[in-house]
Amino acid sequence: MAIQHRKSLCDSEVNKIKDLKKDIENGPSHLLGQHLNCDSYFCNGSKIGEQNFVPEAVECGLMSEISRIYHRVVEKGKTPFAQK
Repeated sequence: MAIQHRKSLCDSEVNKIKDLKKDIENGPSHLLGQHLNCDSYFCNGSKIGEQNFVPEAVECGLMSEISRIYHRVVEKGKTPFAQK
């Protein structure tokens, strides 16, 4: 969904890649119930009754580990915007 959305925008490839990286790096927070950095094309915020587990993940060090892994994936990934 994020790739298709970013590809469809009339923006520079540099900005598309930057925004896609931001989307991907926000994934863990979104999945754990924190939607502060979610883009509106993808997420409308917290659902009724949804819990935010990010504080607990930060406290125990899990969020740091997940973020480190996501960052490596984002930095080593190839751009999906290259023309075939």
